Amino acid sequence: SVLVGLVFYTLGRLELGRIIYFFPTHVLVGCIGGIGIFIVKTGVEVTINQTLTMETLADAHSLNLFMVVVFYEVVLRVLEWANVHVIGLANSSDEEKKKPRFALLSPIYFCMITPIFYLALWAFDVDLQDANDAGYFFPKLESSCRTEDCSSSMMDSWWDTVFNEDLFDMWRVINFSNICWPAIVES
Repeated sequence: SVLVGLVFYTLGRLELGRIIYFFPTHVLVGCIGGIGIFIVKTGVEVTINQTLTMETLADAHSLNLFMVVVFYEVVLRVLEWANVHVIGLANSSDEEKKKPRFALLSPIYFCMITPIFYLALWAFDVDLQDANDAGYFFPKLESSCRTEDCSSSMMDSWWDTVFNEDLFDMWRVINFSNICWPAIVES
């Protein structure tokens, strides 16, 4: 997907956009569709924390992890539909019928997923360690483990977990003298 993006960007930058008409449409649609399938497959694999096969989709544990994502997606789609067709139509004139009423619905929704998830864990009295054991959290990185058993360090204090010395490793490898600061300020 990065390569396709770079090719299209280069064609646009060189003002060679017309060259795209020399590619057959079904080839372009196939390439873009293949990238979409790869992204969806990878997303499902990250969600269920396993390689995607028919057996893993039939597994109750994987299906449970996957259904949480499907639930959030269905709720978002219903809210977006209502934003345009129910709320938007009631409060707009004829020329604005297809415009959403609340433009920040999706970003606010994405920001609320994590608090709602933790609220659901609290409401259903699910322990964080049980949720971690069930696969609802990403595993800790090996470099961030401070004890022999990484799973037991899951319940460390919030401050120690978020602000450990590994957090600032990225700033040690950046050479700030190579950055063109006037260009950043101008942009």
